[in-house]
Amino acid sequence: MKTYSDRKLDTYLLLGDKLRIRFNEVSSTKDDMGEQREVYGYDEAVCHKDDTRDMIIEKIIGAVYSTGAEFACINNGGEEYEEYQSFRQLAKSLADGWFEQS
Repeated sequence: MKTYSDRKLDTYLLLGDKLRIRFNEVSSTKDDMGEQREVYGYDEAVCHKDDTRDMIIEKIIGAVYSTGAEFACINNGGEEYEEYQSFRQLAKSLADGWFEQS
């Protein structure tokens, strides 16, 4: 899921029993009634606060790749596969980051 904000957001946000993990930050400048303002975009995974590490990794990957897209990357190999593997490492790092701070 994509999330947009006019300010930088924290990577982890716990609201009730929902954990929101934001990653892949991209900033851009938007014209707002003649004035320029900075907007931040994120990919976001929504997890349950009691999810296991594996469940969080799965939800982070699922926020970017559908199951079909994931299988296609694995089966196609090459650059697509390398990008997918790099993203998998990011998902593991984000999940570990949550458990290290909680």
